[in-house]
Amino acid sequence: MADESNTGTSVAEHNYQDLSGVPEKVKKIITKGGVKETFPIKLFKLLQHIDLEESNHAQYISWQPHGRSFRIHNIKGFKAHVLPNFSVKARYESFRRQLNLWGFKRITRNGPDQGSYYHIMFLRTRFWLCHDISRTAILGQGRILPNPEAEPDFSSMPPLPPSSISRSNLDEKVRSRGC
Repeated sequence: MADESNTGTSVAEHNYQDLSGVPEKVKKIITKGGVKETFPIKLFKLLQHIDLEESNHAQYISWQPHGRSFRIHNIKGFKAHVLPNFSVKARYESFRRQLNLWGFKRITRNGPDQGSYYHIMFLRTRFWLCHDISRTAILGQGRILPNPEAEPDFSSMPPLPPSSISRSNLDEKVRSRGC
């Protein structure tokens, strides 16, 4: 966070780098604390599954057309129809907290991406980048103010290809890496 003041608030940082050209690398992944799949991997698999196999749920959550962020379109429907299949803790507040703990940022600027979430290593068709997303500890940061002027403009970047790997094939790739 930047621009901390004595009021306990800070301004959101948005240092976006386009990692869509990073080639796939095979590396053994070791998770901590008995976790089989990290939150970003689960979320990626959920979005892939909706894209390829359960498109009726895209009315609740989906990748944005460019593939660099995702949006929850209908919170009530997401809570009722998607979240219970995603997590044992079927609470929207817990889901949002996980997004924050894993470093996802929300777009607040007016436009087609407003309300969507992104992470520089969370890109459609680039699942291997998810393995490098780390969970952070958030310790009393106070309120973080939006910073729309610094948010990335995904419409100025080339779109990523549509989802193409089925969940079962993705599960196999993830398992082969030790996740």
